[in-house]
Amino acid sequence: MAHHYNLLHLHKFNFNAVMEATTDETKADTWAMDVGLLAKAMLRPQCTRPMRLNNHEFTKMMLTLPQAVRLIFAWCMRIPQTQAAHMAKISENTVSDWYAACRALCSKELLDGEFIIGGDGLIVVIDETSLKKKSKYGRGRYYKEFWLFGSVDRATGQWFGRTAFDKRTKATLLPIIKRFIKPRRFPNPVFF
Repeated sequence: MAHHYNLLHLHKFNFNAVMEATTDETKADTWAMDVGLLAKAMLRPQCTRPMRLNNHEFTKMMLTLPQAVRLIFAWCMRIPQTQAAHMAKISENTVSDWYAACRALCSKELLDGEFIIGGDGLIVVIDETSLKKKSKYGRGRYYKEFWLFGSVDRATGQWFGRTAFDKRTKATLLPIIKRFIKPRRFPNPVFF
């Protein structure tokens, strides 16, 4: 499921705003609800009464919400792990695990998301590359070949990537192209 991110309030995501919002648990809860990271209200499925915010996703990971937000922010800003550990006041091993989790989550979102690019007057570049591990001197174990097939919209920078196993034929790639690339539509000429 692709998410449509609301970028109207970018000022809430700058370094100073995030650091200020994550000074304590209450501020972090309010900020996370304000920016849409946490739901403002949820109902219990059994009785449809409102739930209280006790155990959110981040408590399962043994971090406070302020620590989790700081780590996610540090990962997005490509801050080195040593500095991220200092920012969130946790160990570098925990930061390493979180960075790996962020990478895995974003990779899954990008590979599973329904991103449609292109359209009228936009140039879309399509390419593929082999991701097969190659044996040195043709010796050793044989590895299965698979291909990364993707496209980039030159104007917007939006892109998608999909793995295509074994075949790179028209029958395999055309459905991917039709699914993710919006075709150009030219107006019909009017003849007098």
